[in-house]
Amino acid sequence: MNDRWIGLGSRDEAAAATEVWREVAEHLAERGEALWSTDQFGVEATLRLADAEQLVVGKEGGQIIACMAIDTQDPVFWPEEEVGSALYLHKIAARPGGLRGWTADFVEWAAAEAIRKRIPRLRL
Repeated sequence: MNDRWIGLGSRDEAAAATEVWREVAEHLAERGEALWSTDQFGVEATLRLADAEQLVVGKEGGQIIACMAIDTQDPVFWPEEEVGSALYLHKIAARPGGLRGWTADFVEWAAAEAIRKRIPRLRL
């Protein structure tokens, strides 16, 4: 992971993570590959993720340049699954123009986190 650091994001990092999601949403829309709208990302929602220990940030050179959300349930896409049966990874994003490989690094981090929490599987 070079000088990359991945870990749970704090309330102090919520605004920067929100900005990453918005930048990525805007970049994808400009390329005609809209996945998310910028207005679906707000600092208040990101603060709630941080409070729930569901915000994950990736840093390079001390700057947040990637983020994702994690959860132990996904009632929208996996309604039949029991809470805690998987660690779900959502909205993986890295600033456009940054170094590649964040998705693989986030999956690797999440796999270790799932093992630590004794969660048997990952789902994206």
